[in-house]
Amino acid sequence: MTTKSNFLDTPLKISNVKQSNWDKLYKVSDYALDYNLHLFKGIRDARLNGQQELLDFRRSIFDSVPEDYKKMLFYGIDDVTGTLECTTTARLQERLLGLLIFERHRRDIALLNALLAEGGSDKKVETIELGDPYVYEIKSVLFKGFQGREESDDNEGDKEKNKTGGKFMKFAMIQNLEFDYEHELADEEADEEDSEEIRCDDDLLEQFLTDDIVSFNDSLKKLKIEGKSDDDIMKYIVEECRIGKVFIPMAGGTIFSGED
Repeated sequence: MTTKSNFLDTPLKISNVKQSNWDKLYKVSDYALDYNLHLFKGIRDARLNGQQELLDFRRSIFDSVPEDYKKMLFYGIDDVTGTLECTTTARLQERLLGLLIFERHRRDIALLNALLAEGGSDKKVETIELGDPYVYEIKSVLFKGFQGREESDDNEGDKEKNKTGGKFMKFAMIQNLEFDYEHELADEEADEEDSEEIRCDDDLLEQFLTDDIVSFNDSLKKLKIEGKSDDDIMKYIVEECRIGKVFIPMAGGTIFSGED
């Protein structure tokens, strides 16, 4: 998964995305949106809090793989300062998180205004574009519910295992390994028909807006009309829905293949 040369280094702005893509994102259910926000934010937090662990892990991979394989991997470690360069895969995931936070912020304000109107207030909160979406505190009850369940799972599990993010840290580790060709930025002259190339925020959002995401609510409504039980519906969400859009680099996916 590759990107346009300066695309990831530019500030996130709502105006950078076509209105048609925002319109499509508006139709995504709160469940699918908040689930991915929960997932992406958890991975980002695990990455930021676990830099030393990620650095040690990447070094250990380079020390253990065959020389020919090692030559294909992105190293990205400054051995003098001991700093770790973020993979393009992780940067893309973080960029997508920022775009989704813009949409969640819009929905939070819309809900607040609806509550004010319901209470008979003439006041209306205007939506101001977030300067830094990553510091925004999401107000969604559904999102907070996902966060609460995660904390509950951590409390019941191994404290040592969960201290740097549990399953989120595993995703961060997978995204910490990519081939050189995955890390390199796409040539602006590359074939524009290649759907795997991401050159801008529109391309990134379009990769997120798959049929699984957009039609999620319709699928649930169909199951309810068919009289499916809550257990059957939850089983469908867990086993069949593909609404978690975590980016997996080829190198990280290969290294972790076969692991639980």
